[in-house]
Amino acid sequence: MSSPGLLPTIAVALLVGTLIGAIGVGGVLLAPWLVHAAGLPVQQAAAVAMLAFVGSGLAALAAARRTRGARVDRVLLAATVPGAIAGAAALAVVPERAALVVLAAALGWAGLRLLADARPREPSVEPATPDARAATRVGGSAHIAVAPRGHAGARVGGAAVGAITGFASALTATGGPMVLTPLAVLRGMPMPDAVRLGQLVQLPIALTATAGHLAAGPVDVAAGATIGALLVPGVLLGHRLGPALPRRTLARLLGAVLLASAALFVARAFR
Repeated sequence: MSSPGLLPTIAVALLVGTLIGAIGVGGVLLAPWLVHAAGLPVQQAAAVAMLAFVGSGLAALAAARRTRGARVDRVLLAATVPGAIAGAAALAVVPERAALVVLAAALGWAGLRLLADARPREPSVEPATPDARAATRVGGSAHIAVAPRGHAGARVGGAAVGAITGFASALTATGGPMVLTPLAVLRGMPMPDAVRLGQLVQLPIALTATAGHLAAGPVDVAAGATIGALLVPGVLLGHRLGPALPRRTLARLLGAVLLASAALFVARAFR
């Protein structure tokens, strides 16, 4: 790996980590930077980035364990593993361009939805339902949180979302939050829970993908571990910044990052 310089490496790692910690999305910027600044082939950049996400995933797990009342959908997290394995297998037969275009379209749609929801609206009366566990507001519209723990339909839905997240993330070499965070928000999960779950999902996906990369060939473990360690301070900083931002601002920021990421995937698909 050719060195892009220590200071740029630290700066990029802090930026990516802060975005992951604040809005659950940002890791998508890491692999392109490794390709253009460090001169790595795309496959090696993806392997190094996935290994680095183990560090940010561990930081998110430690933060979640310290958060009172934090809800972790273990079924969803577990379902990302077979999804990631299936996505890695599909990567051998699905054209990269097609996968990138599909993901870009999905991210662009999610980004536009979030930006639309972030527009100020007239306050409305929130419906009170006995099955609603919690409600939050994203841009003035009520979003009901996931169904009560143990609800069969919620568990099946969580497993499906986890499998889709793992599959799409492995297929496009992204860390997981890029897919899961907007999907969880659009399903009605409160923004803080969606961000937290997006951060946590990095760990099983990154571990699964890294094992696959190591089995397939050599990986620059030192580079991945170093960048992963550099992500941690940014993630911790983002954990402090995120809750301090208004929900509407978080929605706008997430929507803007998703649209920028969609444009990045389109450029990568047609380069």
